[in-house]
Formats: sequence, C-alpha cells, structure tokens
Amino acid sequence: MAAVPAALAGGQSAPARQWRVVARPPGFLDVIIAPAASSAWAFGWIGKSNGLIAPVARHWNGRRWASITMPRGVNDSGRACAGASSPGNVWAFSGAGVSLGNPPATASALRLRHGRWVLRKSFPGSYVTGCNVLSPRNVWVSGGTVAGLGPGVGTWHLTRSGWAPVNTGNLVLFKASVASANDIWATGADITDHGLRITPVVARWNGSAWVQHRSISAALPKPASQTG
Repeated sequence: MAAVPAALAGGQSAPARQWRVVARPPGFLDVIIAPAASSAWAFGWIGKSNGLIAPVARHWNGRRWASITMPRGVNDSGRACAGASSPGNVWAFSGAGVSLGNPPATASALRLRHGRWVLRKSFPGSYVTGCNVLSPRNVWVSGGTVAGLGPGVGTWHLTRSGWAPVNTGNLVLFKASVASANDIWATGADITDHGLRITPVVARWNGSAWVQHRSISAALPKPASQTG
C-alpha cells in the first residue's frame, strides 16, 4: 500500500511546485536543451547598437549557470535551435535575431566536443527555424524566411556522407517532429505562386522524400486580405 504524505492525510494541500528565475542574461533566450541532469545549455541573442547581433550562451553544470564563449566564426548571429540524441551528441545552430533591421550574418551548425562548441558547418542564408538530432550521423536542419528580413537556409540533412542540401521544390520547411528516422512531420509553406500567395502545409518525410499533406488546409482559416 502506497504511503500518503502527512500533509494530505491531515487534510492539507501539498505545496505546489512553482517556476523560479535562476538566471537573468541579457537579450533573448530562445533555446534550451538539457542532455543530462547536470548539464543544460540556454541560447539566444542580443541586438547591438552597431546593428550587429551577439550570441547569448549559458551553461548549467548542476550547481550554477556560467557564461559561455562561442566560436569566433559565428559571433554575428544568435542561436536558433539545439538538439541532442545523447549527452555525447549535442548540436546547436546559429541563425537567429535581428538588429536595426539586419538579419544574422551567419547560419551554422556547431557540435559540443569535450565541453567546447566546435563549428562543423556553415550554411548559405541567414535564418534557421528548426532542427532535429536523431543520431551522430542523422541530423536535420531547416530554415524559412523570417518576416522578410532575410533568407532561410533551406533544408539540410547530415548523413554518413556529410551535410547535403535537400531539394524540397516549392516546399519550405520550418519545424519538424520526429516519430522515427523514416517518419518525420514538419510544418511548412508552399510557395508555388512565388510569394504572391503562401499556402500553409504539413509535410511528411517517408525515408526518401518530403510529401505534402494539404488536408491541413481544411482546418485553417481561409486566406483573406487580413489573414495570411
């Protein structure tokens, strides 16, 4: 028979768990990942008065938060996404932020190696909007245009052969959720009309190609002058 807490046995409510502030870094924090109980990473960005973007990075070692220095090659960009398949396979992606109307100068993939972030790949474009880390040799990253500020990186896939762009045609992928390596769902947009009319879609990776599922349109508001 399970034990009953004394407070409940006496008719009192158990104290509610609450969120509390543990760190106040500058700028914005958009990304957090905790690959282990004693290791968490929080990322973001801050716009500078000179129009550049500075990354914000903090690490929790199980006792306290500490500021982290990122590789110099990705300084003018905020962190957009992070993922891990294990404590030994942790990735972060730059490609976020805006400062005085300027988009990020770089979009890159970084991997955590022996406690340090190492630049592993630079992508064309400015913005990363989503990433999924399935294994050390199976990583997805996607990026669509953000509010017209700058181009997205498109869709890229890391396999045993290395990083390669994935041709998705008129389909722009933003974020994805993984059921398995051959079953991935993503939110996206169909830009067949060259931006004149953008159709929201859901896409599914079947192990060899991304396939649109336009049936989602039946559950969405009809496009109108005030609804895009």
